[in-house]
Amino acid sequence: MHKDNKSTNTVRRIGAMALTGILCLGAAGNDNLPFFLQAAHAAEAENKERAAGSDGAFASDPEESILEETTESVVDEETTDSPLENGTQDTEEKPIENPQDIPEDNTNSTGEENSDNSGTQNTKPGKPSDGDTDKQNNGNTAENSSPANEQNSQKQPVSDAENEQDTLTEEEEQELKEEEELAGEEEDNGEGNEELIAQQTIIRLPEIEEDFRFWTVERVYGFAAEKLTFYEEKNENSRKVGELKKDGLLYVLQTQEDGWYYAESGDVRGFIREDQVLTGQKAQPLLIQYQQKAKDLAARRSREYTGIEHAVSLAVPLIDKTENQAYTYIRATVCQTVADKVYALVQADRVNIREEQNTEGRIVGKLSKDSLCYILADQDSDWVFAESGNVRGFVKKEYLNIADEENQLAQEIKDNCEENYATAEEIIAPAENKALYYTLTSIHSGSQQSSLRSELLAYAAQFAGNPYKWGGSSLTDGTDCSGFAKAIYAKFGYQLPRTSRAQSQCGTKIAVEDARPGDLIFYAKNGQVYHVAIYAGDGRTIEAANEELGITSLNAFRKNAVWAVHLLSDDREIPQESSIAAENTTAQEQGESLGEYHITYYCPCEACSDTAGTLQKDPSPLVEGCTVAVSPLTAQEGEQLIINSHLYTAIHRDDLRENEASIYVSSHEKTTQLAETDTQLYKKK
Repeated sequence: MHKDNKSTNTVRRIGAMALTGILCLGAAGNDNLPFFLQAAHAAEAENKERAAGSDGAFASDPEESILEETTESVVDEETTDSPLENGTQDTEEKPIENPQDIPEDNTNSTGEENSDNSGTQNTKPGKPSDGDTDKQNNGNTAENSSPANEQNSQKQPVSDAENEQDTLTEEEEQELKEEEELAGEEEDNGEGNEELIAQQTIIRLPEIEEDFRFWTVERVYGFAAEKLTFYEEKNENSRKVGELKKDGLLYVLQTQEDGWYYAESGDVRGFIREDQVLTGQKAQPLLIQYQQKAKDLAARRSREYTGIEHAVSLAVPLIDKTENQAYTYIRATVCQTVADKVYALVQADRVNIREEQNTEGRIVGKLSKDSLCYILADQDSDWVFAESGNVRGFVKKEYLNIADEENQLAQEIKDNCEENYATAEEIIAPAENKALYYTLTSIHSGSQQSSLRSELLAYAAQFAGNPYKWGGSSLTDGTDCSGFAKAIYAKFGYQLPRTSRAQSQCGTKIAVEDARPGDLIFYAKNGQVYHVAIYAGDGRTIEAANEELGITSLNAFRKNAVWAVHLLSDDREIPQESSIAAENTTAQEQGESLGEYHITYYCPCEACSDTAGTLQKDPSPLVEGCTVAVSPLTAQEGEQLIINSHLYTAIHRDDLRENEASIYVSSHEKTTQLAETDTQLYKKK
C-alpha cells in the first residue's frame, strides 16, 4: 500500500515539478533540446549531485535524490547588451584581445574556476601589446529561475488502454517479491554485481555529437482562425512566446496527438492550439487571396513575386528567441537552411569570432592564419556572420580574404580540398552561444532525429507524482518500476516482459554511460537485477521509485546501475547534400521501372510551394540531391528511387500527379537554372 500522507504527497509534488523542468531541458541527444540552456543546466545538476554523493539507493533520502533545480534562463546584465556566461559551467581558456581584435599567440590567458560556488572566475592577466593593456573579456553571472508550472499530482494519461492491470504468473509474482526485497536492503558496494555484468554481452556505442543545425521541410500553411497565442509548452499556463492576429500566417511543423501543433511564424516558434488554426482545404481560400494581394503589390513596386509574407500578418514575439525554450523543440523549418558557400581565409595570425558585432562581445571561437570559414550573412557589413567547423559568430571583415568574382580563391580552395584547411577553435560550446541562430542557414543540412524518444518521454512525464504500487501496472492508480516501463513502452508498440529481471535481457545491452533518452537502465544488488528506470537525459531518470516517492525523476547513474538496454529505433540521419548530376548508383541497383516521369525542380520558397498541403506528424526533411517529391500513388514515403543513375528518397506531395516528380534544390536561383526534363524513374532493388 502506498503512503498517502501529507509529507509523501509533498515529496511527489516536488518530484513532479522537478521532472517537468528536467524534461524541458533534458533528452540530450534528441531533436527536442533547447540548445541555449541545456549544457549549463546539465553540468550544474550533475556536478551538484555527484559532489553530494547522490549515488545511493533509489529508495532513500528523497531530499537528496529529487531534482532540486528548476528551469534556468541566462539573462543579460542590465547595464550591457553582452551575453553573460553561466557561472556554474566549467570555465574554458579565454583569449586576450588587443584593440585590433587580433590576440597575439603569446597573450592568451587561462581561466581558473574558483573552488566555491559563486560562479565567478579568476584569470591571469595577459601580456601587454604595443604598450597598450589588453582587455580581458570576463563574463559575469546572472541566473533566472523559472519554476515549472505546478501540475496536478494525479495526472491523467492520454489513453487508458495501457493501464489495464496485468495478470501475474506465479513466476513473475515471485520475481517481483525478490526484487522488492533487494530494493529494501541496504546499499552494497557493487562488488556483488561484477560477476553478473561479466556474464552479459554489453557493447559500447559510438559517441554521438549533437548537431545544432536546422533542416528544411515542406510548407504546411496555416492561418489563425482567431487571435492566437504561441506557448513555450503544450500548456496554456506556460509562458507566452508570441501572438498572431486573426487570419495571420503560420506554418505547421509538427502535429501533436493531444490537440496541439508545433508551428513557426516569422521569428516565433512554439505550440498553438489546433482548434484555432485553419489548415488544408480550409486554408486554401485565404492562401489564394493573399497570393493575389502579394502579386499585385510586387507588380506595383516592380519587384519579383517571392511569396505572401509581405502581404500578411506574422506572429509578434513576446520574448527574445534566445530565451524561448520551444525554439529548438524540433529543428525543422520551412526556411532555406543550406547556404551557398562563400569562402573566406583568415589573413591575420589570430582572429576572434564573437557573439556580437563589436569588440565587447564574448569570444566564442578563434581562427588561426589561413584557416577556412564560410560567410553566412552580412557580407557587406564591417562584421560578417561566419561559420567555421561548429563555431558560428561575428568576425571583422578586414581580417578575412573573401572569395568573389574578382579572385580565384574559391577555385583554389576547391582544388586544395576544403577538408584540408584548419577550422575555428571552439571557445564557447554551441549550446551556450547566443549568436548560434542569428541565421538558420549553414553550409550543411542538420540531422533529423526521430521524435519517438521525445514523444515517449513526454508521455511518461504526464504521470510524474502518481503513486507507486507493488505488482501494479496502472499509470494513474499505482505501478511498480517494471510495470511503469512496460506500460510506457506498450504505448509505442513495444511489448516488454513484466519484471525488471526479464526486461534486462531484452534488446541490445549497452554501457550505462551510453544510454540515450528513452533507453532503460537497470540496477542490481548482489548479482541480481531488482529495478528499472527510463533514462530521461541530463543524467536523470523517470521511474516508479518507491512508495514514498512514487513516479519521479532521480539521478540515473547510481552505483548499482549495471547496464542499459537499447530498444527504440535508432534516430535517422539526413543524408548530406550531394550534386544532382552525380551518378551514385550502378545499373545493377536499378529495380522496377515506374515509367517515364516529368521532372521539375523546386526550392523552399513560397513561389515553388504555393498550395496548402496536408499535415504530417513528422515531416520529412528536404535535402538537395537526396529527396524527390512524388505523388503518394508513385511510391511509399521513404522509398528509394533512381533518376538518371542518382539515388533519391521519396517524399509525398499531394499536388503532383502519378507521372510527375519534383526534385528539391536549396535555392530558387537553381530552380531557374535547371531545365525540366522527361526521364525514366526506377525503384532501387
